[in-house]
Amino acid sequence: MCFFAYTVSYVSRYSYNSNIVAIRESYGVDKATAGLAGTFYFFAYGVGQVVNGLLCRRYNKKFCIAAALFVSAAVNAALFFSPAFSAYKWLWLVNGVALSVLWSSLVAILAAHLDGDYLKRGVLLMSMSVAVGTCISYGTSALFLKFASYRAAFLFAALFAGAFSVCWILCYDFLTKPLLRDRMAEREAQEAQTENGAEQSADLAQSKQTARVEQAQGERAQAAQAEKQTEKQAENQAEKQSARVEKSRIDGWSLFMVFIVPGVLVAIVNLIKDGLNTWVPEILKTSFGYGDSLSLTLTLVLPLVGMGGSALALFLHKKIENYLTLGGVIYLAATLSLAGITAILRGGSTGAFAGAATVALFGCVSLFTHSVNSALTSVAPMLLRDKYDSGKMAGILNGSSYVGSTISAYGLGAIADAAGWNGVFLLLLALSAAATLAAFLVPTIGKLRGKCTK
Repeated sequence: MCFFAYTVSYVSRYSYNSNIVAIRESYGVDKATAGLAGTFYFFAYGVGQVVNGLLCRRYNKKFCIAAALFVSAAVNAALFFSPAFSAYKWLWLVNGVALSVLWSSLVAILAAHLDGDYLKRGVLLMSMSVAVGTCISYGTSALFLKFASYRAAFLFAALFAGAFSVCWILCYDFLTKPLLRDRMAEREAQEAQTENGAEQSADLAQSKQTARVEQAQGERAQAAQAEKQTEKQAENQAEKQSARVEKSRIDGWSLFMVFIVPGVLVAIVNLIKDGLNTWVPEILKTSFGYGDSLSLTLTLVLPLVGMGGSALALFLHKKIENYLTLGGVIYLAATLSLAGITAILRGGSTGAFAGAATVALFGCVSLFTHSVNSALTSVAPMLLRDKYDSGKMAGILNGSSYVGSTISAYGLGAIADAAGWNGVFLLLLALSAAATLAAFLVPTIGKLRGKCTK
């Protein structure tokens, strides 16, 4: 049910992005104006993620999840009736606020009700919900554009989210109460076992009392010796703790290398990743003459291939330990893919081979950008857990990623209005190349700096 809840949320959040080309043409607005709704959404969603992450333990999960999806359904229903375009960005802002409730609350539900292998399976299943929801949104939108109107996508999202919110309320107690009873029974069994063990220990204690008295003098001597050893161990532990505190103290260079540089890198990669999710249908239509339905269908390559990003990052991490170097290697592959797209677009070729090559390269960019995002927001905090607070580091880097996401929709649309898609990809290529250079250069400087300090 948690998997379905997050899948439904992606259907109701991408109903606009998947139809942005048709909506822009229907209202006669430029790309920057059309992208503004996405910018409003990402801003609200990013801020909401932080706030709800702090407060979700106080929420009634049965009703807050249903309410969030119901609000999203209402927003999509309002857009089905084609309001003035100026209302889109504000309605999508409300959608971002509502859907930001879901992730932290769903993870909390899994953690509270599942144990062991079931929890691991649940987390793995949840990681697939993004791709599944994106595919449903883009796939159904392609069908609606082929046989009906883009407005049907909003109606579908509204009905889907509204129906599931009702299912959630009806199923929540039925699914969670047995699990809670099982966990309570397990705890009671453990407590009973502990009490039985305590009673047996009391009986044994009575029979051993005499022997203990006889051994008391020897034990006192051993205790005195153990106390001296404990004091020495405590001194050593204090020295080690002091050394750890000294290492974890964030100086200017650590702040630059651990937070600022990775924060900039993850902001750039999310600008590229989310910008492509929004604008690839428009690019395929204007550059290669594909129809709206075909453009959306081909765009499904992005989420499907992007699913392998985390696996790629973990595989490369076994061979490349430094997290910045790891990010640099994957960034280099993304840069080469962007260079290929830029060359095709600037060459002006519109043939079948050029179109197929462009779609393939878009898939590569999606894979590599998802992988960089995973390397910097997941692998890096894990690698540095002995020196820095992993939760704080992950939170800062995740927050930085939404800066890039917020800029992507409106910013790339505005550049496309002014300089065309050639200008957009020249900018993305330059940003990716600069990020690649920084990812390789900063660790090298760090090594040289360490040698100079020694």
